[in-house]
Amino acid sequence: MCSNVIAVAEFSGRCRGSPVRISKLVHELGGRVTSYIPETGVIMGFFRINVLDSQEVEKKCKSFVENAAGDIDDCRVWIRILLDVKLGETLCKAGSIKLSSSTANVSIVRLANNVYALWRHRRTDHVKVTLLSQTLRPHPGDLSELSISCGELHKLLGSIREDLLKLVESKK
Repeated sequence: MCSNVIAVAEFSGRCRGSPVRISKLVHELGGRVTSYIPETGVIMGFFRINVLDSQEVEKKCKSFVENAAGDIDDCRVWIRILLDVKLGETLCKAGSIKLSSSTANVSIVRLANNVYALWRHRRTDHVKVTLLSQTLRPHPGDLSELSISCGELHKLLGSIREDLLKLVESKK
């Protein structure tokens, strides 16, 4: 199985607890807090998850939701995915819309569960994938779908994992 499918879960919200405690937890998950504004209490950060490793997804999602999200009011999360070039090219071939510039190629891909934007900058080894919307929603593409409640992280990563597993299996 391809091991180069890393999801970067970025989060933000108003910190109700200790920002130091949240920072330590996020560090244990393989990420870091990128900003904390004491005046407003807003905290932002990220952590990485290997999407194709179901045990890692389960462990990190559970730990984040149970420990950090409880200390963050209105915790929101959004997902970026890093793919290796070969898997990115396979996904790009499924794209319905392709845009190109002198520095990057962008494709929009609709898979079974989600719609993604793929960004490949020239001279790089990775494709950045951003979740645009969930295809099962009544109005796919609503901007509100770019970020979700932190409590829904496990469900979202499950649908992304399902899409990418189908892609990896079809590549074999």
